[in-house]
Amino acid sequence: CSRYEVNCELPGLSNCTEEALNGLCIIWSSDTSLILTDTRFTVPNTALTEYSSYLFTVTVSKEKRDPVSFSQMIIVVPAEKPNIHVLCLQNCKYKVTPNSKLSMAAHCTNCRRQSDLSFDWSIFSLDCDFTMDWATMSLTGQYNQAVSIRSNTLPEGCSFIIIVTGVKKIGYMDSGFATLEFTTNTPPIAPYRSCTVSPPIGVTLVDEFDIYCDNFQDNDDPLTYEFYFVTGSNSTGALLANTYKSELLGVQLGPGDSELNYTVEIHILATDYFQATTIEVVKLQVYPSHMKLIVHPGATNDTGEIMNMLENLTMTTTNQESKLDSMLGSGNIQAASQLVFTVSTILNMESKEKTTYANTTYNETIAKLEQRSLIRNSIVTSLANTGVDDLTVLKQKAWAMQSITVESEELAPTTKSTASHVFEDMSRTFMSKMEDEADATSEVIEVIASLLISGASNVMHASLETLQHTSDKYKSTKPQLKDTRTHDQVTSQVKEITYATMNVLKDVSDAVLKNKVVGEEPTVIQTETLSMTVMQSQPESLGDHDFSIGSTLDGATP
Repeated sequence: CSRYEVNCELPGLSNCTEEALNGLCIIWSSDTSLILTDTRFTVPNTALTEYSSYLFTVTVSKEKRDPVSFSQMIIVVPAEKPNIHVLCLQNCKYKVTPNSKLSMAAHCTNCRRQSDLSFDWSIFSLDCDFTMDWATMSLTGQYNQAVSIRSNTLPEGCSFIIIVTGVKKIGYMDSGFATLEFTTNTPPIAPYRSCTVSPPIGVTLVDEFDIYCDNFQDNDDPLTYEFYFVTGSNSTGALLANTYKSELLGVQLGPGDSELNYTVEIHILATDYFQATTIEVVKLQVYPSHMKLIVHPGATNDTGEIMNMLENLTMTTTNQESKLDSMLGSGNIQAASQLVFTVSTILNMESKEKTTYANTTYNETIAKLEQRSLIRNSIVTSLANTGVDDLTVLKQKAWAMQSITVESEELAPTTKSTASHVFEDMSRTFMSKMEDEADATSEVIEVIASLLISGASNVMHASLETLQHTSDKYKSTKPQLKDTRTHDQVTSQVKEITYATMNVLKDVSDAVLKNKVVGEEPTVIQTETLSMTVMQSQPESLGDHDFSIGSTLDGATP
């Protein structure tokens, strides 16, 4: 066993401070020696004082051998103060939009690890009466390296200063700080005259609607206008158009819900350069086609007319290109998405309310079911061949695909396969466009994420239902599409769709994660078939969280 003798000499000093080293209480003097049996000797940084020099000598000796000594001079200098900067993560330009979350992070440029510091944030208004309650007004609290302030927390038109202090967790309590000053934006001012829709009462696919607004006022040009179609069953609304004009002319609208007397709302969102938004709402009535005599008493009422109109709008034949394919071919994806959403709304209402089933035989019901299925397949095939230039177009295409795949029993095998790959392609595009459009708001990101997950869930649910239908134990009198495939063939398709859906989940979760900071509450997207929770956390804190994937259909995914 070797013997190690450690000697510490402090030139010019007669005494050292008393410190605990390796569990031993040592009185340091100008010549302090320790007898050790270990090759390692740790000196806490608190044992050494600034502006001092220490000469450490270690002597290694062993029986029947001459001792050998090694020396090392250590000079202790004052610690460098942390150099702190504030990094903008989201919505923290010189003008901040109050209706979006504000996210930023502290960064130490001269620290080995950011985790060596503890952080403390504070925010003050320079000209408004405001007190920050971090427990309720933030998504993260005030003691994280990154912080997020909830949307609609900061008052409009006020000046603020944010201060972050970084303090070393160990050693001398050196600290640094950084500040960020900004002004909160004011949203566009709505025109004195309310927006209008003409006609105020109409019939789907019979009447075209014109939406008029006077220009909104704002100093932060340019203004953009978004028009959303909102019904009782779809309170989030479907995006009809994104434009620099304050009007939308000649638009087709789907019918409203019968429970609300077919009343729908058009939400007009005016947004300035810094993403501050003002909303105007206009109400109107849109009746389904089979009720057009209420609005147009002199019109004929052919019950089969509506489906023929939908076929002509969406299904290209050898003799004639459909209106949908014509729009997509000319690059007018916005108008095409409007049309798809209108057709989807009609088809979904037909499916749910079964307005076409009255006084029909079982075979006639199956024929109408197959007709709707063909229309859905034609739309999905057309959308599969269109590209996406930006997040706005992606959001519209996601709306269209999500709405056309809602009714699972009306999705044919080819429709399900095609749709699953469309959602897979869109999720991949979502990830790439997130890199190009760094200023996208968290609200836009989470809406697109929800649409992609919901649409992929529609297709997954449809494929699992078909798998159940092919089971020997399954019995149902419900009308359904004819499917001559074997159980193995259906299982193979379910595997294919499951693989595509997992890719959607991965890409969407990665995209949403880019918008999260450590400590924020998770983003939860839940559907009948899929459930996803996205949060950003430090590895050491994962043990504090419970994770659940929710419930699934009866049966297991292969």
